[in-house]
Amino acid sequence: MCSALSNRVSEIKKLLAESGNADRGGFAREMKGFLEECEAEITVVREEQTRVMELVRETTEYYQAGASRDKGAAPFQLFVIVKDFLDMVTLVCAEISSKL
Repeated sequence: MCSALSNRVSEIKKLLAESGNADRGGFAREMKGFLEECEAEITVVREEQTRVMELVRETTEYYQAGASRDKGAAPFQLFVIVKDFLDMVTLVCAEISSKL
């Protein structure tokens, strides 16, 4: 999503520059400020995404040693496994409750 947002911001900047009104008019000024804020926010989001993906990689490496070296593996596969496990635990707990 970050790449798509960056591309859209670039397209809008280009359109604004091509319009010839980039330096005058309230709309152009406001849009220019908006685009600067967008670029700053996208930078923050990219940094956060990098940090989170590093944590995901470390977690996967910890619980599935060697799994992060497999380039074809989905980075969030560990969380799917954990979700499936928790679903099974919930099912078993419900069965135990119904038998009591």
